[in-house]
Amino acid sequence: MLKRVRGEHKLPKSARGDIKALMNIEERWFRRVTEDFLVLRRMILAYRSLSKTCQQLMNKYSALSDAEREVLKPAISSIEKQLKEMAKKIDEEASRRLPAYNVLLEGLGIDGSLAGREALAELLTYADFVNSSLRELKKLLGLYKPTSSSRREYWRRIYNGRLHRAVTRLAMTYYKNRPSGRQCWELVKKVKQLVVTASGTGISSRQRGGKPQNSTHRGLPHFNRRNIFSGGLRAINPGAWSS
Repeated sequence: MLKRVRGEHKLPKSARGDIKALMNIEERWFRRVTEDFLVLRRMILAYRSLSKTCQQLMNKYSALSDAEREVLKPAISSIEKQLKEMAKKIDEEASRRLPAYNVLLEGLGIDGSLAGREALAELLTYADFVNSSLRELKKLLGLYKPTSSSRREYWRRIYNGRLHRAVTRLAMTYYKNRPSGRQCWELVKKVKQLVVTASGTGISSRQRGGKPQNSTHRGLPHFNRRNIFSGGLRAINPGAWSS
């Protein structure tokens, strides 16, 4: 988007040029966010960073000899402890800031799992279960691939790997085993049904036959894939996903 605007207005590739380019982008391409989203997003990004570091150390750990593994054990234990502490903070903030969170914990029966609660908070923060259609959620969460191999690059653009992994973690907690894609999809449908019910409407705007509202039950804009993947930053902001 910045590259295109810079080209249209013949702006230099510099900090000043980027600022001027941002000033020339229409308001509809930006997402209005709430304090709740910003607080949870900051914590989730920290959790993702710790999780990535932990996974890298675990990969190195499996490739080392027994003597060398002893060196990595304290580091891995320390990061796992930090992950648990961050997950607790996310859980506390989500229960206070996300209206549907506590209802979903009870409805899904995952109140006893810290990993499951963190995954649920992550999904509710980034995905709009109220106004997004099931098809949009399926594409966003990467729960099926297009049959045509020529669309492989298109698939990579519309599918968010971090949210896909969050769905998998939630499903592992819910089913208590390694879930299949079908099980993940059934769980997403159940989450959407519970969120719509908890929002107080009992039915989404799409099901009522009307257009989606401009904001969700958390005051965030609805999911619009065409705006996002044509270069915009409207509903589910790809920039907000980067860790």
